[in-house]
Amino acid sequence: MNSGRNPLLLSQQECAFGSNVTFRGGFPSNRQKFVKVDLKDDGASGGAPSGLPSFQTGNFQGAAIYDVDDGVEYLMAMVSGTLYQLNPQPPGIMVKGLWNDGKNNPLAPQCWFCQPDVYFVVQDGSATPLILQGIQSIRRAATGEVPVGQAMAYGQGRLWLAQGRQVVAGDLLGGPTSVIQFTEQTYIGEAAFFGVPLNAGNVIGLIFIEQGDTATGQGELLLFARNSTYSIQASVPRQATSSTGIPPNQPGWQGTPGMQKVALAGIGGTSQRNLLNVNMDVFFRSKDGWRTFRTARNEQYGWGAAPISNEMNRILATDGLNLLDYASATIFKNRVLITSNPLPYIAANGTNTGSASFGLFCVLDLNVISSVINKSNLAYEFSPYFSQRGSPAYDGVWVPPYPLRILQVVSGQFAHVERCFVFCLNQTTNQTEVWELTDDASFDNIDIPIVSQIETRAFDFKLPDALKQLRTGELYFTALQATINVTVEYRSDGYPAWTLWNTMTLTGHSAPCNVDPTICQVPGCPTEGYWFRHRLSTPNGDCDPNTNKLLKVGYFFQCRITWSGPATLLMFIIHSEEQVESPQGGCP
Repeated sequence: MNSGRNPLLLSQQECAFGSNVTFRGGFPSNRQKFVKVDLKDDGASGGAPSGLPSFQTGNFQGAAIYDVDDGVEYLMAMVSGTLYQLNPQPPGIMVKGLWNDGKNNPLAPQCWFCQPDVYFVVQDGSATPLILQGIQSIRRAATGEVPVGQAMAYGQGRLWLAQGRQVVAGDLLGGPTSVIQFTEQTYIGEAAFFGVPLNAGNVIGLIFIEQGDTATGQGELLLFARNSTYSIQASVPRQATSSTGIPPNQPGWQGTPGMQKVALAGIGGTSQRNLLNVNMDVFFRSKDGWRTFRTARNEQYGWGAAPISNEMNRILATDGLNLLDYASATIFKNRVLITSNPLPYIAANGTNTGSASFGLFCVLDLNVISSVINKSNLAYEFSPYFSQRGSPAYDGVWVPPYPLRILQVVSGQFAHVERCFVFCLNQTTNQTEVWELTDDASFDNIDIPIVSQIETRAFDFKLPDALKQLRTGELYFTALQATINVTVEYRSDGYPAWTLWNTMTLTGHSAPCNVDPTICQVPGCPTEGYWFRHRLSTPNGDCDPNTNKLLKVGYFFQCRITWSGPATLLMFIIHSEEQVESPQGGCP
């Protein structure tokens, strides 16, 4: 999808808009499916009001993954000041209320989570942090341990914590103290904290950039403030070491030139939840769109750093900046999923904390850059951006089934299986639900057809200065696994409204479950790989009342194709006829 250019200027590999489709493999087909997860009540402990009932009706404040042990992972969520454990146990999730001592703010719009080594730290920005060491051990941070803060990141053996415009670092893993303690800054008389200037705004996110060929696999610590981005050389020892030290002759934080640097001037972030490590790069949502740290740094000395999401301007440009603090993103099945279309979030209990829910995902497919590139399949020419030039491979927008709105998306490995969970607000019941994205289905939640749509580029039939009349068209679908309903619309010469061309219902073909070539068999099992051709009739003679012009006559035509149900659009052929009369010919 590329909405950053006029449809008349798009290439053969681009469409003007895509909704609920994926272009992976080369042709538009249905996106991944949303499947509702069966939530089961596992009771409550530690002062939690209940398990499932209070989780679903409270003020959702955030969620994250806690990797307790290899193959044992939990979703941890904060709702109205209560900590919940969500245990994915197919076919559902067990929801248990773990902790509520009345100290966490039930009206806090969001919480922050981080896992330093075996611990799990929860912050709401005002209460003393919660510290978990396994599911059974939950307590408040003690004196000398994690202080109150907001965004956190763990890397280079330390827990790093944002407090407004300053960032503090905890004690080193493997030292004389614990990794959740913050005592070094008191007995080492240097580098108590890092800070950013007033004009940079508060630090809203921390992340370590992935870096190969290093001992830890981590590079700089990136501090995303609202208006600028900074980097810290977190691998440098905190205290200066002598020639006999390990490593020798290290000047320490205060003595290291450029220990903290401006990484991106004038380019900041919006939320901790939408910082992603992708292919040794950091993706983040800024005020003007979706960016990557590597690309922004490479371009800062050129004509000006630009976001990589101009193709999605039709969607992202309408997002309210005041609600992007609560946007989230993840990478799943080699796609980047980014929440968009925010609205104020009101929980079932009527709580309105200023947080947000989101109406859709903007989806970037990374398969294009993950493939081996050669001249026979190169869609984009070589350039600094991901070794390719031109539009990133956006799938467009993915809209969850009505009446869902997205609260947060979380993905990871659960029992060695990659899974993606979407915390949603059901606008009908006004309750929090958990849905899962999957490829292993044909419909949303078993029986909800996916409504997919594309808007094509504009076609001038290689005769840009010749007047043409639209005659007919042919649609070719494949992989029909059920009956689908199709609507085709068109508009000429940039006409603002769409004109109905045709509607149709196509019945999916199927093959015998057990093929026996010696007898005729009744089809029983759905199968893919079959072409379904349907011819469109000639458009009617409607006129544009403003210009007294036949709508089916013009210099170029753009089409919109919508289908409900599982299918892949393989081909769309349109036929026109060159005209010699004026555009008004035929109108009464």
